[in-house]
Amino acid sequence: MFLGRRDVSLGKLWNTWDVRCVNGIVFLPLGFEIRVGTYHPRAREYVAEYRREGVRLGTHDPDCSVAVVDLEHRGNRVRLRFGKPDPYTIVGEVEALRVRGALHVIVEALNLWDNRGILEFRPSERRIVAIYPGVDRAASIMIDREPPYWGVYADERHVRVDLERLGRLTPTAVRGSAAALQFPVRRGDKLRFAASVAEALDALGDKCLRMLNEAPDLLNKLVEEYEERRVKVVGGEFDGCAQAVINAVAWNTVWDNVNSRMYTTVSRVWAYDGWGGYVLFEWDTFFNALLASIEDWEVAEANIRAILSEATPRGAVPNYASARGASSDRAQPPVGAYLTWKVYLRCRDLSLLRWAYPRLKRFHEWWFKARDGNGDGLLEWGSDPIGADGTRHTLQAAKFESGLDNSPMYDEAEFVEERNTMNLIDVGLNSLYALDALSLAKIARELNLMEDAEKFLREYEEVRERINRVLWCEEEGLYLNRFWDGRFSKRKSPTCFYPLVAGIPDRRRAERMVKEHLLNPSEFWGEFVIPSISRDDPAFRDNNYWRGRIWGPMNFLVYEGLKQYGFDEVAYDFALRSVKLFMREWLGETHYHENYNAETGEGDDVPNSDPFYSWGALLALIGVQELFDVEDGGLRFGSLNVREVNELSNYRVGCTSYSVRVGPSVTEARRNGRTFFRANKAVVVRNYKRLPGYVEFDIKGEGTVEAALFEFSPRTPVEASINGRRVRMMVDEDGSLTLKLELKRGEALHIAIRRAL
Repeated sequence: MFLGRRDVSLGKLWNTWDVRCVNGIVFLPLGFEIRVGTYHPRAREYVAEYRREGVRLGTHDPDCSVAVVDLEHRGNRVRLRFGKPDPYTIVGEVEALRVRGALHVIVEALNLWDNRGILEFRPSERRIVAIYPGVDRAASIMIDREPPYWGVYADERHVRVDLERLGRLTPTAVRGSAAALQFPVRRGDKLRFAASVAEALDALGDKCLRMLNEAPDLLNKLVEEYEERRVKVVGGEFDGCAQAVINAVAWNTVWDNVNSRMYTTVSRVWAYDGWGGYVLFEWDTFFNALLASIEDWEVAEANIRAILSEATPRGAVPNYASARGASSDRAQPPVGAYLTWKVYLRCRDLSLLRWAYPRLKRFHEWWFKARDGNGDGLLEWGSDPIGADGTRHTLQAAKFESGLDNSPMYDEAEFVEERNTMNLIDVGLNSLYALDALSLAKIARELNLMEDAEKFLREYEEVRERINRVLWCEEEGLYLNRFWDGRFSKRKSPTCFYPLVAGIPDRRRAERMVKEHLLNPSEFWGEFVIPSISRDDPAFRDNNYWRGRIWGPMNFLVYEGLKQYGFDEVAYDFALRSVKLFMREWLGETHYHENYNAETGEGDDVPNSDPFYSWGALLALIGVQELFDVEDGGLRFGSLNVREVNELSNYRVGCTSYSVRVGPSVTEARRNGRTFFRANKAVVVRNYKRLPGYVEFDIKGEGTVEAALFEFSPRTPVEASINGRRVRMMVDEDGSLTLKLELKRGEALHIAIRRAL
């Protein structure tokens, strides 16, 4: 039996695909949904679709082997658990955690996306069956108790009509497109169900009954199995950050039926309520790919393919693409090549690069065709006089292209209509463009396109030189936006630090940027970092969107820059503050906000900060990357200033699973469960790579450190090079090779070890 699809793996067929709600699970090939809602009989109020209000998210395996969510309705709370024992079967449980007065649970089975399943309820079997004659498929859901009220309807809207008009469901039809069962519940009650699909209906009754009888133990077992295999951080100051990232991504990954694809939406509310069913934003979607990639490469690659497939005929990837149209007049920050490269370093799927590269290349080439308004070889944000967007070819459209919609950086800018751009050369845009060129060079080299690689490297160096010459303000010790008349804009934002992630400044300039500005509490430093405009800017007090609030993508790009330049102590503190900010509301309400208050750390204090906005999880991803990441030169793991022991487990790179323990007196890394590196202090190891008979890495720390490697056979003679000083050694009988190193703060030692001839 095969009931799958070519575009989605077998393990994902049942999932929380419905963009309208988190309380439903859908078998994708049939569009067959099981949805659990709540009904308040005294108020005659039925909540069928939970998207934002009353939602507390729990664990969600990207494959939906486990999904848990709490639903609150007028002071009542129920817990909904889904578990998937095989690709075609779902078991579920609804537990009434709190009931004040009266509460009913409504279990619906319905058709999505104009699918034409014929549903009926068989009371004697406590079973809803669905037949799909055109495709010779069937589905069935069995409940563990008889419902006092039930009904079969022409469509799901009539379920609400009966509940709100009569207070109960009524069996007025035998067959229809939706069926609903109504159950009054008291505190502690548990309602269980099992559902499955097959080629014929005959086999489903016995299977559903068997799964229903096993449901309690099965649900617990599935949770335990997922917790064992998932990527996670346990203990220490970064406890739970990896789990939060994956749960956030999984709960926002939905099905776009218009284009027949999965993707991670910014939020269900934005997609369904705001954009007609689906919406992709350029840099949001690339960031979503990165977030997913620490555990689920299928979703990561799906996001990259989805957003690049929206490219305009000119090659630009639009600011937005949705059921209501796309912004053909403008793009958004060029982060695609960099984030695609980072995803590739984890998944090692060369087919992704082959598909994405020509599209990323066209997008990159579009920028200088469209956005060098004054012809000086540097870029400005802009908008073209094309398309149907109501703001096209205006200053506001150019601000939208920046992704920083109301940033005070652009308050004094003007839109030059004949040039289609602002009159302001932008540090952030040019830095990200340079990073895009550098990333494309790496991708081209990986694809053995050496001429392209050399071309992009030359372009990177040229843009880097221009940024250093034109946008560095020696007086301020910072890169600043600059008007066409030569004046620097004195407004400072996190984008002024983006040159770090692109490798633009020399060491002296980088140190000035960090010491004089990033760590300056009157500008950017504080309990909560990093505000979207300097704290001493008058607009900071606005606390409105990009006027002072903290944003995940800004924090992430600044953190990446700190690691790029080896500011490891600052990077740790930055990561800690980012994760603490995120965890405040994640632990209390499972919110991952679009943006946060830079003074109080709150995300719920303003209406324009969606509480389930995917890129909010970038704040938690920073914590993961502080412990372990994959870089161009190899693995990076460890942290210099950790205060407790943090353990990251089950992080896959290609076919290999990595785990690390990072604490004040230990840095240990394991490959497929076997320790290959251990140090007796907190250190940072970079560019760690292993080849047959050879290991190489850089190590950074302070004081006397004993570092043991387990990469060679026992009693193997080796030659070690430590900053160029060579020494012959012998591997111990237990397979360990111990190096006693004297590390100076702020300096790294380069270690290379090879089997002696």
